[in-house]
Amino acid sequence: MEHEFNLLPPDTSGLLSSMTGLYHSPNSTENLVSTDPLFNFSLHEAIEILKEHQRTEKVLVPDTEIVIIIVYSVLMTSGVVSNALVCFVVARQCARKHHQAGPSPRNMYIVNLAVADLALCLVCMPFTLVSLLKRRWTLGLTLCKLVPALQGANIMVSAGTITAIALDRYFTIVQTPRGGVCRTARCSVASTIVLIWSLSFLSMVPLLIYQEVETVRLGGLVVYEACLERWPSRAAQAGYTLAISVAQFAFPVLVLSTIHARISSYLRLHLSSPPVDSSCKRARREWRRNRRTMMILSCIAIVFALSWLPMTAFNLLIEFQPGLLTPPRTLYLVFALCHIMAMSTAVTNPLMYGWLNTNFRREFRFLGGSDKSSEKKRRAANRNRRISAPQSIVIRHDRRTSMTCFTTITSSNTTRPSTTLTLLPHSSVDNL
Repeated sequence: MEHEFNLLPPDTSGLLSSMTGLYHSPNSTENLVSTDPLFNFSLHEAIEILKEHQRTEKVLVPDTEIVIIIVYSVLMTSGVVSNALVCFVVARQCARKHHQAGPSPRNMYIVNLAVADLALCLVCMPFTLVSLLKRRWTLGLTLCKLVPALQGANIMVSAGTITAIALDRYFTIVQTPRGGVCRTARCSVASTIVLIWSLSFLSMVPLLIYQEVETVRLGGLVVYEACLERWPSRAAQAGYTLAISVAQFAFPVLVLSTIHARISSYLRLHLSSPPVDSSCKRARREWRRNRRTMMILSCIAIVFALSWLPMTAFNLLIEFQPGLLTPPRTLYLVFALCHIMAMSTAVTNPLMYGWLNTNFRREFRFLGGSDKSSEKKRRAANRNRRISAPQSIVIRHDRRTSMTCFTTITSSNTTRPSTTLTLLPHSSVDNL
C-alpha cells in the first residue's frame, strides 16, 4: 500500500512534524498526515529537508545504540550456545543409552523448549535489533508478513512448552502414572509438542493476513517504508492483542503459579523436616533433593513472570493508551528494554531446565572429562555395597498414595531395629 502526498504547505508541514515526533504509530500511518500549517516550504526546500532527514535520521543516541547492540549480541550468542549445548547433551544421552529409543519424555519437552529459544535468538532478536536501529522496513512484503508471524509463533511455543513442562512435573510428582500410561508417555509428549506448534502458528495467521508494507512518498521521493498491521477495525486489533497477551503471558503464569504451588505443598507435606536418624541417609538425600526442587520451581515461575511482564504491559499500553509514549526516543528505548528482558528467557531457560537438572549437569561434567573417573568409582562402590551389605531391601508400591515404601530388614546378626522409610518416587524429582 502506498500513500503519496502533494507537497502543499499544510500537508508538508504536517508530515514533517509527525516525522520528527512519533515516527509512525504501530496501528496506522494515518498519524503521519496533519493539516495544521506550521511551516511554509517550497517544493525544492521540502525535498532537500526530507533528504537531509533521511541521511541523519536517528531515534536513539549513538551511545545508547552501542549498548543495545552489545546487549543483543551477548543474548544471541549465549542463547545459541546454551540451547545448542542442551540439544547436544540430550543427543549424547540417547547415544550412551543404547536401550533407549530416543530421548525420554521429559527431555523431549526440554529439547522442544531449546529449539524454540534457538529460534528466538536467530529470528526474533536480529530483526528486532535492525528495526530498532533503522526505524524503517527495507526487506519487502514477504518478510514483512513472515518475520512477525515467526517471532510470535516461537514466543507462543516457548510459553506453551514451559506450561506443558509444569503440568508434566505435576502429574509425575503428585500423580505418578502407572502401567500403560508410562509406556505411552513418549507418544503423548510428542502429540502435545505437535499441538503446541500447530496452535502457535495458527494463532499467528492474522498477522500473515493483516501485516502490510506501507510506503509514504512525497512526489517521486520515497520518504520511508514501514511494516505495519492494517486491521479492518480498531476493535479487532485490540481483541487480538488482548487474546495473545492472555495466551502468551497470563495463562502460563497462572498455570505455573498454581502447579508449582501445589507441588511445593505436596513435597512440604510429605517431607516437612530432615530425618535425624543416622541410618536414614537416603531419606536425608531425598529431603534435600525435594527442598532444592521447591526452590527451582519457585524460581522458574518468578523468572518467567518478571521476564515477560514488561513486554506484555508495553504491548497493552501501546494498544489501549498509545499517547502515553509519544516521543520516538522514549517509545523505542522502553520497547528495547522490555524486549531485552523478554528475550533473556532464551538464556535463563537452558540454565533452569538444563544446568539445574541433576542428570544434565552430570552429563556436562562427563563431556568435560571431569566425571568419568568419579563415575567409575561410583559404580565400583555400588557393586561393593551390594555384595557386602548386611541387609536386604523389600520394595512395595502403595497405589493409594503413588509412593514407594522401602522397608529395611536387618540381618540376623544385628540388633538394630527395622526401619520403614516413606520416600517420593525417585524419578519424579531427579530430573528437575
